[in-house]
Amino acid sequence: MATGKLSIRQKMINMMYLVLLAILALNVSAEVLKAFYTMEVSLEKTGTNIDAKNNFILNSFSMLMKNQPEKTKQWNEKALEGKKITQDYVKYLEDLKRELEEVSGGRTIDDNGKTTEMKFSDNTEKPANLMLNKGKAKELKQKINETRDKLIALVPAEDRNKIKIDMFTLDEGNIKWENLTFEGVPVAAVMATLTKLQNDGKNTYADVLNILYSKVGESIAPVDKLFANIVPKAKNIMVGEEFEADIMLSAYDSRQATEIVIDGKTYTNTDGKFNYKLPAGAQGEHTVKGIIKVKERDGVKEYPFNTTYNVFNGSAAVSADNMNILYVGLENPISISVPGVPTDKVVATISSGTLRKDVDNRYTALVNTKGDVQINVSVRNDDGTVKPFGKYTFRAKNIPGASARLGSLKPAAETKTTLTTMNSLLAVPDFDIGFRNMTYKVTSYSCLIRRRNDVIGPYTINGSLVTQEIKNQINTLKKGDLVVFANIKGKGPVGDIVMDDIVYTIR
Repeated sequence: MATGKLSIRQKMINMMYLVLLAILALNVSAEVLKAFYTMEVSLEKTGTNIDAKNNFILNSFSMLMKNQPEKTKQWNEKALEGKKITQDYVKYLEDLKRELEEVSGGRTIDDNGKTTEMKFSDNTEKPANLMLNKGKAKELKQKINETRDKLIALVPAEDRNKIKIDMFTLDEGNIKWENLTFEGVPVAAVMATLTKLQNDGKNTYADVLNILYSKVGESIAPVDKLFANIVPKAKNIMVGEEFEADIMLSAYDSRQATEIVIDGKTYTNTDGKFNYKLPAGAQGEHTVKGIIKVKERDGVKEYPFNTTYNVFNGSAAVSADNMNILYVGLENPISISVPGVPTDKVVATISSGTLRKDVDNRYTALVNTKGDVQINVSVRNDDGTVKPFGKYTFRAKNIPGASARLGSLKPAAETKTTLTTMNSLLAVPDFDIGFRNMTYKVTSYSCLIRRRNDVIGPYTINGSLVTQEIKNQINTLKKGDLVVFANIKGKGPVGDIVMDDIVYTIR
């Protein structure tokens, strides 16, 4: 309303500035300063859109002046007067922004020669000196109030309560608006604030235009084209839930949609909008598309629409943190997924070694050295940007060694008959790490036969087989004699290995 009361939105904006001042007292980070520049750019784009809407209404005024000049003239004149008031106000702020840029060191220039954020975006002294010490804030305050009052005066008194105004410069307790807005604020935030003030003026003028145009007796279309739109309640849903979306024409017009056709089935709507529900079945990405049929003067026109949504299973994933282990030299299988995100949008990298994507959410990690390894998971958005989703730490360890055995026998006291039934030496891993097809084998060894008063050998064997000659010597042994296998070498999953000696005592 066009009164001295603060709107809810303005109260929220004032609260934002108070929070901003608290943040500034703790030193503004580079990310926050970057965010102010992003806000400034976004506000400039918003201002361009407001200009387009206002120009559309002004063009409509021009058309009505040709067809209904008597009915339109007085309102058209006020609309043009409001345009002049708004342009003067916007130009004043634009000149102030340029002056602020100059005294604050200017803007940086990127590789394409375009100006970007302020060079000294965290500077608080320069803007405070210009705005407060040199009185620019007080001058701006007067300009805002004068512009607001001039624009409101263009509208009949009975319609002024329809104007939503953010152009207030009220003090907060003992803090003046000038100090609240500019004291201790970095220049990056000041630039965004001045751009926001420009948009406040444009928005106020837009409300004034709408009221003036309504006085001619015509409704105002906010845009000059109609297009079909489908707005899902959520694009990521779990199995068993329903997909829900609002399907509508994204513009107000006297024409109404008569039919909505989806997958060959026709639906009716209410007030140009239809609420569509579809049970979520199979997991993965799904598409909904159709047409909206609208009766126009020259016949029925069709507006196509389409959208996608993802169905995912909401089951929990449980893992033991202390078992996050990768083995050096092995192809470690890993599953990586983000609930509700298609696998082709997931981006995963590893801090050491290589991470290969095999299919869907299955990956293979190969590390070369021991130590901590991080796997970083991100999601690639449709606009090409990448959003981090977490870092996961694994421990890279060497694979277990192996111990030699004579057949299935562990080193112990055995009979001659038992020993001679074993045909080869085996390499057995020290513990099972759960990998399939991990093979260990003996490639060579030496055998020494020790009797009480005699030593036979050593026999040097290439391979793992126990020769008949060794078995014959074992058959001559007596209780207490020893069979020693030494210098045992072999092959493991990632290369050569050496195993400890094993000794069997005849009993």
